[in-house]
Amino acid sequence: MFFFKFYLDDQIKQNYILLQNQCTQLDNANRAWQQFYDNQMEMIKNQFKDYLDFDKNLNFDQIIQMIASEFQKQNSPSGKI
Repeated sequence: MFFFKFYLDDQIKQNYILLQNQCTQLDNANRAWQQFYDNQMEMIKNQFKDYLDFDKNLNFDQIIQMIASEFQKQNSPSGKI
């Protein structure tokens, strides 16, 4: 019985360490993704800053919608939608 309890305790510790390592890896991946996303957002905003006025709090979908709307305006016969 003692051996079995020792084995379970050791297994729980090993699982805990593995989960800690996975959490650390996920945290690092999340930070890298967030940095990439932020950089891409800044690149898009900078690329179109002369044509559109972006609010700092806009998300990616809102920015793409603004760009698409501007293209639609420019391509419509009257210049308006």
